[in-house]
Amino acid sequence: MPTAPDIVATAADAAGASRPPLVVVERLEAFLDERGFGAGPLAVRRIGDGGGSNFSFLVERGEERFVLRRPPRPPLPPSAHDMVREARLQLALAPHGIRLPPILAVCEDASVLGVPFYVMRFLEGHVITGALPAGLETPESRRRLGEELVDALVEIHAADVRDPALAAFARPGSYLERQVRRFGQLWEVNATRELPTVVSIGRRLDELLPEPLPETVVHGDYRLGNLMVKHDRPARVLAARLPPTATRCRPNVVRCTTSPASTASTPATSTMTGTPRTSPVPSSRKSRLCSWTSRPWAITRASPRPPTSSASVAMIGWMPR
Repeated sequence: MPTAPDIVATAADAAGASRPPLVVVERLEAFLDERGFGAGPLAVRRIGDGGGSNFSFLVERGEERFVLRRPPRPPLPPSAHDMVREARLQLALAPHGIRLPPILAVCEDASVLGVPFYVMRFLEGHVITGALPAGLETPESRRRLGEELVDALVEIHAADVRDPALAAFARPGSYLERQVRRFGQLWEVNATRELPTVVSIGRRLDELLPEPLPETVVHGDYRLGNLMVKHDRPARVLAARLPPTATRCRPNVVRCTTSPASTASTPATSTMTGTPRTSPVPSSRKSRLCSWTSRPWAITRASPRPPTSSASVAMIGWMPR
């Protein structure tokens, strides 16, 4: 059976392939034509990370450049890889001044590419996943990038969740209560022997659930690899990508990666975060993050990692009043 290509010019080109293509250029071209996005033939190629995650494609058309985001090939787990939800949340956040790529169109018609997808404006910048780009060689520049990471997160949390567009993403109740309850249910289903201590810990967690913070937008996967920094000013965050897991809820813990930095000539990837190491988040930014909640903060360092890695993870935990 022929190898299944990711990109084909026409649907006929994929006939007999073992898997459906990710992009059928003629169908995408018709979709863009209907919305007046550029003119002429398309040049399409994969960009960014892929695999089991969602896919991004650079679409070039004359002088215009777009990015198409779509999920993996079907079948997909229920509620996973929800491109429509991801796009709608970003559209709802855009009026609040959040640094996001402009979304131009959302397609829910599976007859175009076999799955829902969306198209956004191409932004010129760096997504840091394996090495720091030029311009981040000094501790000061990396410090500024660490400050920017916190500032961009504060902006996301500061969005007014009373906005009807954001209210649609709210889920009533306590996230932590749901998690603890769900873990207990999973234990009952999967336990292979009696372990009274596990049951006791579950009850104790349920009794000690903290009061939740005010509702806010939570990113769900906030890390350097889900941000884009400016091409000419890499210490400045240009845009964030919100995953389908982003939601409106009540947060209790925020995580920040901190460790010595690497350079473009010396890639360094944390075994825990999968992103290049950055300089520690300054105390002033921690204070700013906590001032949004009007609550004190505490820092603990966790390092359950192989001795070959020098990465560390700082846990900023919200303390009860």
